[in-house]
Amino acid sequence: MKFSKKLAIVAIPAAMALSAPEETKSKLLLMSQEGWEVSFDGAANAFYTFNDSGEFETPNGVGTREGDLAITDEGEQSSNIQVGLLPNVWGMTLKAPTTGGLDMEARLGLYTHINGGSTAGGWNNNGLINNRETSFSVSGDFGTVLFGRTLRLFQQNAIVKDQTLFGVGTLAGDSTNTTLGRIGAGYLYANFGEQIQWTTPGLGPIGFRVSVNGPTDADGDTTNFESPYPAFQFLMDASFSAGGVDAGIWVDGHYQYSEFTTAGAQVYQTRNGLQAGSSGGTGNTDAPGMRSNEEGVDIAGGGAGLTLGYGPVSIVGAGFFSHGMGGKGLGYSDGFDAYLNPINYAGAYGQINVDLGGGTNVGYSYGGNWRAGKSIHAAEIAASTNPVILQSHHNGMIWHNVNDHFRLIAEYGHTAVHYHQAGNQQAETISLGAFFFW
Repeated sequence: MKFSKKLAIVAIPAAMALSAPEETKSKLLLMSQEGWEVSFDGAANAFYTFNDSGEFETPNGVGTREGDLAITDEGEQSSNIQVGLLPNVWGMTLKAPTTGGLDMEARLGLYTHINGGSTAGGWNNNGLINNRETSFSVSGDFGTVLFGRTLRLFQQNAIVKDQTLFGVGTLAGDSTNTTLGRIGAGYLYANFGEQIQWTTPGLGPIGFRVSVNGPTDADGDTTNFESPYPAFQFLMDASFSAGGVDAGIWVDGHYQYSEFTTAGAQVYQTRNGLQAGSSGGTGNTDAPGMRSNEEGVDIAGGGAGLTLGYGPVSIVGAGFFSHGMGGKGLGYSDGFDAYLNPINYAGAYGQINVDLGGGTNVGYSYGGNWRAGKSIHAAEIAASTNPVILQSHHNGMIWHNVNDHFRLIAEYGHTAVHYHQAGNQQAETISLGAFFFW
């Protein structure tokens, strides 16, 4: 590709991969006389965080508490300079000249970290780089088809509309990775992954996307599960205005079928008392809903949400239900018990933001993820494990847009993790940080 010597460099509105706020969207665009375009977008951020993790309260249970994702340490205080939920985003989009009615472009997104941890050996080695986006797309009268790696559809709107996307949320402290925002405490992580995604052509106020995704073995367990078939996701949303109120709704979903390996089928049958001569079985009483049999399991989830805006006030409400996908937020982690029965989870959060004028905004949100149905399974009782039955997070935030490219943020978070008959743990987090958008 040969660029002319005179490159037109202009700032134009553009959505970042993870939805930068409207007032801070920008893009640097380079154009050639031949019609090729290269544009750059992204954001950089850094936070000082102070995290105070409390001792376990009313620890009346016996056995081992299941691990959680929300709180870093027990009874410790820590400070850190780190990125928030978002790593630093460096994005580049290459667009070809429109040819034969087709628009074609490619996307590369690199996500970098500033964290080094608290050990000297990690100062120069722990800054992670994630290649989360690498894709190309073709658009025409049929809509847009994307091929490659990008943010998945299920739970996408829940995370991009959450105020902690541009903050810290849970899991602040001595970390070499990002924090978690509200992941595991109001929604599941949408995750980036390989896919073929189709966006329908314009349907007025309605948008619809569907994707075929690379499969993921149930619970990340390659010994007991295999997944020869892809996963399917969709996202449908609509927006409208009436009487000065701007409203939007969305519905999303996920489905995948995973088969048991020979070893997995044996584990499932024996431990659930489904074959002659088995001992310690449960009669399969912990296999709730959908399919869970000697051949395989359904892994599925559904979500919905609502946004309302009137004058300076905006409101978000979102919720989900999952089967075999886990409840802490990252992939399929902890979606099954040791007897290979799927676990059901649900989650929701509510949020209100107020524009105070002059670039200053305040917001509050609360939400959590919890077990839906049985709070403990027979497999966990047999192993003397006390599972997490609720992770919740209060979040208060104030931010000020100094200009279209520079934002200051102050945030307070209160996180609680509750265990089945084994008490709870809480943490307080104070964060001060800034974003630079381009």
